[in-house]
Amino acid sequence: MLKGSVRTSAEPARASDPRPAGRFRSAAAFYLLTGLALWSLYLAVHDWHPACPDDCGSYIVLLWHRPWEANFWHIFATTYRRYMTVPLVFSFFGAPPAAFDRIAFFQTLVSFAAWTLLAAAASSLLPSRAARRVVFLLLAVGMFSRGYFWYDGVIVSDSLAWSLVLVWIAATLRYDLLRRTRLRLVGPRWPLEAPLYLALTVATAAARDANAFLLVASLPLLLPSLFERRISWRQALTMCLAVLVSFALVVRASRQRNAVDMADIVAGVVFQRPGALAYFVSHGMPAPSAPERYRLLGPHDSLRGIVDDRHFVLGDFASMRHAVLTGIPGFLAGGARMVYARWLLGHPSYVLHNVVASWDVMFEQWAGERARGLDYDGRRQLAPFAVWFDWLSTAKMLVLAGLLILLSVFGRGEGWRLVAAGAALVLSGFSNAVLGFHGDVWELSEMARHCWIGNLTLHLGLALVVIGSFDRLWRRARGAPTAR
Repeated sequence: MLKGSVRTSAEPARASDPRPAGRFRSAAAFYLLTGLALWSLYLAVHDWHPACPDDCGSYIVLLWHRPWEANFWHIFATTYRRYMTVPLVFSFFGAPPAAFDRIAFFQTLVSFAAWTLLAAAASSLLPSRAARRVVFLLLAVGMFSRGYFWYDGVIVSDSLAWSLVLVWIAATLRYDLLRRTRLRLVGPRWPLEAPLYLALTVATAAARDANAFLLVASLPLLLPSLFERRISWRQALTMCLAVLVSFALVVRASRQRNAVDMADIVAGVVFQRPGALAYFVSHGMPAPSAPERYRLLGPHDSLRGIVDDRHFVLGDFASMRHAVLTGIPGFLAGGARMVYARWLLGHPSYVLHNVVASWDVMFEQWAGERARGLDYDGRRQLAPFAVWFDWLSTAKMLVLAGLLILLSVFGRGEGWRLVAAGAALVLSGFSNAVLGFHGDVWELSEMARHCWIGNLTLHLGLALVVIGSFDRLWRRARGAPTAR
């Protein structure tokens, strides 16, 4: 045998090696069969009875009009101050009631695709084929999460908004793959990653106010890619600019709607705390003539004292909010939100008190009494058993993730990428849930709905931390080489 004909174990496989083709066929078969099984189960757990609750009217006005009609854009410009993505997408599905069925199926399809894309992007950060497949499956079943999957059949912004967040996270984690997108026009190859990422970011941020804050808080997702030089500093700055521009557009577009939220806050927070009232008055809010008649809570009561009583919220509290909204409209639409933000930053004990008193609203959406109070039908009962990170409460997952992080400090392998991405999502989800709670003093179910995206982002981040830490411990136990 010739001396050069023997390939050592350290020598890379040659192009003629048949194993890569076999590996490709094996991977294709795995993902195809897994995808078909997940899609079949995902269809089975939906009841296919679209719901249009009270506030769905904000999203369906355009269903009776077409983009080529003059009043289409007039209605859009005068009606929608935020959530611009959702009504535009819904407008492609014709007129009700047939449109509701089409929208429900479309949201189901997009949700499935978004979870699948996220699972593929996150699992691709691991070098082992077996680990990638296991992690793909562990993350893909997140589509059955009790927090959101049943919103696919509700004609509001929640399902589409969350799906866009998942796609954005996937694109941010693997921007280096998006970079390979090119368009050939008369010879030269034009890079499309920046325009595509900008369009995705704007669409995601404009789907829901919570999305805009979530994207800003999730920018640390760029750090692992920067550390490994999978993206350059210029590309990272471009991605940050896309997020900040989208955030600014959403904040500007939602200014009028935020005045209603601020009326809730003034009635439910400011008028209930003499110190807060004095602070707001000193920063430009007109002083009420008789503030004691607005007093609903004691000095040490939490917001739960108001929001747990739905009858009161829809009665006397709604009347109070209307009085505030009509009494000081200029202040509410002006600098009220910045005054409120500065007051919250100056009173961390108040925020912490609300976190403790309303932990289940912010972080335990489907645990304890709240979960037992929900009426799942038989098919939806499949979901709680299909998602492993729904089994543990947020508090238990925080303890588990923290313990695994400490143990995996001495671990090996590429699992640190998932740990870093998960930690970024944990901080983003935590801050988003807290902001969602304090930014909308309304009935408990409405605040819970506004915290859902933050809550699910927190659970997704904890899942990545647990998986990545376990991978590092497993590779160390098997003697795998240390990651650079």
